Amino acid sequence: MRRTTLLGVIAAALLAAGLAASAAQGATGRTPPLTQAKPDALTLALHRGALTPGQYALQRALSVFRYDDVAARYGVVARPGPRDATFLLLDLAARRHELSGKERALAEAILSRPADPRYARPDDGQDPTEQHYSTDALANYFFACAATFCVNWVTTTSNAPALTDADGNGIPDYVDAVGATMGQVWDTEVAALGFRAPKSDANTTANPFNENGLLDVYLVDLGGVQSGLYGYCSTDDPNISPSYPGYDLSAYCVFDNDYSPSEYPQSAPLAALQATVAHEFAHASQFAYNYSQDRWFMEATATWMEEQVFDDVNDNVQYLPDSALMNPGVPLDLNAYDGDLSLFKYGNWAFFQLLSEGLGPEVVRRTWEQSDGAPGGPNLVSTYALEAALEERGSSIAEAFANFGAANVWPPAFYEEGSTWVFTDSRGRQFQAAAPLPRAVQLSPRKRHAGARALVLDHLTTGYATFAPGKGTRKSARLQVAVDLPDAELGSEATIVTLARNGRVGFYPISLDAAGDGGRTVPFGKMSAVVVVLSNGSHYLDACGTALGGSVVFPCGGVPMDDGLSFAYDARLVG
Repeated sequence: MRRTTLLGVIAAALLAAGLAASAAQGATGRTPPLTQAKPDALTLALHRGALTPGQYALQRALSVFRYDDVAARYGVVARPGPRDATFLLLDLAARRHELSGKERALAEAILSRPADPRYARPDDGQDPTEQHYSTDALANYFFACAATFCVNWVTTTSNAPALTDADGNGIPDYVDAVGATMGQVWDTEVAALGFRAPKSDANTTANPFNENGLLDVYLVDLGGVQSGLYGYCSTDDPNISPSYPGYDLSAYCVFDNDYSPSEYPQSAPLAALQATVAHEFAHASQFAYNYSQDRWFMEATATWMEEQVFDDVNDNVQYLPDSALMNPGVPLDLNAYDGDLSLFKYGNWAFFQLLSEGLGPEVVRRTWEQSDGAPGGPNLVSTYALEAALEERGSSIAEAFANFGAANVWPPAFYEEGSTWVFTDSRGRQFQAAAPLPRAVQLSPRKRHAGARALVLDHLTTGYATFAPGKGTRKSARLQVAVDLPDAELGSEATIVTLARNGRVGFYPISLDAAGDGGRTVPFGKMSAVVVVLSNGSHYLDACGTALGGSVVFPCGGVPMDDGLSFAYDARLVG
């Protein structure tokens, strides 16, 4: 592999400046950052002080279950996405202690388990806690436990799954399917890949029916595309408290009671169940490490986990158009985006997919272990945890990110399933998911020199320059590329990808000196295009923790240290 960044040298310099502790550690406060949303009436109310962070979190969580009421009260409110519930509820759980009176009671109701009899409500479609089992339904409440988890359901009201029992084992077939899916997910994520099992919930008092400490899964009619809700995991762990010294929590999960095509037309019922369980179970495991970890990392790795458990489902491919793969100018570690890239953090599972295909899935697990926020854990910020895990394998974020940028020139050549990442545009035309490349500069005997050019790149973004042989170029001709990049120790990298007319793809890293200068000569005459890939692999942060009271854009609320850098390059025809 190529050069690693000198994290130890940089860390020492930060320490001398008094910044290392905040830059390398997790959240310095006891509450995680708020989940970022598109600017709307709630964010405006928060920023002008009309809502406290706790009240804001309450209204966001309420919008998951009763969106129209929140919109009627506040105005234009962003509608939660199908997988936003987990973190909107986590935001509320972490700030519940800030609320009092009716607001505190409403928060407790929203956060309580479906089987908690203190908050059982009739299924009238009007109450924000309608995901709870009604009093009548609790008289027909059942649970079935495996060695590591329990599936909970009722047999009356709209929350009941179909009660058919084809195998005659006394358990509805859909409950069996949920149990089988949970078993496969647990066996893959915990037993095979070695991720931490969800934390025991034995310390909670909110589950009077099933107090065995195992992970509880509840089946509820979530409403399908009308509600936009596929499933979620939440917590009632009393340790989500300012007095607890760690960031590890237990969880419980809620899934739909059938994923019927009438409610979820975009997915087959089993595929929807499998993708949702794999993703949300990953969050339950993440809670056992560090519930306050950066959201881009939590969502990207949970979406990556879908691929590890159910390789043939491919529900996560839908997010690739919103990822850094197809939006290389957006920083990889962006937690959210105030615009059309609200799914950006989901689509970035592709980065971890390439990483795991090259170094093994253990590197993702080791990143989570480096970010462990349980008492005594390293508690590293996401990108610093990733750097530590990569350095164990002789690599670095700079190298991994450069490889990612190069692979995205033509994913079919670099990803195991890259050739299946095909989409259809608004005109019905199919296209391959790949980085958008600029128009090629043609070089030929009549124009042999491209001339010095430069791109300005922010941290963890990629820039591309494309060259193609013009008329009269010999097949033996070669392209000489020179680059002048920022200080290599900051994470600057350059790679050349050649695309031959016969379909072959070449990969040529450019070696850089300490100042960031380097060059390489590659085949050109037989190519359809030669792509110069310029990568700003810096992940260094300043002022970590300063933005934790509001929506955090980058890891730990820090300020990227290496944005707006100039990456210069030149190309010349040789022969």
